[in-house]
Amino acid sequence: MAARTGAITATGITLAISATLPATHDAAGFGATTTTYTAVGEIANMGEHGSTAAVGTHTPVGTGIIVKLKGPIDNGTKSLEMASYPTDAGQVILTAAMASTALYAIKVTYPDNAIHYFTAIVSKNTYRDGAAGDTLSRMVDLAISGAIIEVAAA
Repeated sequence: MAARTGAITATGITLAISATLPATHDAAGFGATTTTYTAVGEIANMGEHGSTAAVGTHTPVGTGIIVKLKGPIDNGTKSLEMASYPTDAGQVILTAAMASTALYAIKVTYPDNAIHYFTAIVSKNTYRDGAAGDTLSRMVDLAISGAIIEVAAA
């Protein structure tokens, strides 16, 4: 499949998790057959992820005009909303990851087969009960550590 040339919908995006970290933090490492990913089921909202730069400032007394400097990059936190499904294998791993300080490998696959890989800690795992008729939900945050590796659709 060719690289994305237009807009697509989020329908069909999947997210999978692995306790096995890649040998190298690149497409080959994350895609190696030694890393087995488990799909996380019932995700209703994939949230967002990506880079945000810190902005430092410097104000020379001679001009009084603030100079802005690009600082460190933070790849943020991906906040997921999903139906609470305690026997889903991926959700079981997320629960274990919340109790752990370890990094986990994450694979986000898009409908056109493009992939984003990254490592993250699970920094939030809460339950939303809601009102009558609402789906019992889980809110999970994946705090991204390191670079996001983007692989274009082949």
